[in-house]
Amino acid sequence: DTDSRLQELHFGDWENRCFADLDQETVKRWSENFVQLAPPNGENFSQLCHRADAFWQDLLQEHASGQVIIVTHAGVIRALLANLLQMPPAQAFRLRVDNGSVHCLHHRDSYTSIQYINR
Repeated sequence: DTDSRLQELHFGDWENRCFADLDQETVKRWSENFVQLAPPNGENFSQLCHRADAFWQDLLQEHASGQVIIVTHAGVIRALLANLLQMPPAQAFRLRVDNGSVHCLHHRDSYTSIQYINR
C-alpha cells in the first residue's frame, strides 16, 4: 500500500529546481523559519509533521499488533522521531537520517520506544 502522507515536504513552485536558481532572499527567509513558512504553493514543516503524525496514529489503530515496514523520506522520518521524542519541529534536523538508513520503533501498551535509528 502507499500513503501520500509519507511523501517528502511539498516544495510547491520550488519542486525539481536548484536552490541556486531561486530568489535567494525568499530562500533565506524560508530557511530561517521552515517550520512555519512554506515555499510558494508548497507546505511548511509543521504541516508535514501533522500529516506524518496523522499517518502514525492511523497506523497504530490499524495494526495494533504485528510488524510493519514503512519506506519514506528523511523529512518524514525526522518528523515522526521528533514527535515521539516530544521535540519542537525546529529541532528535528538535529536528528541525523542517512539515505537508505533503517530505524526501528517498538509500540506496545500505548507506548512507543525507539529501538535504534540510522543503521
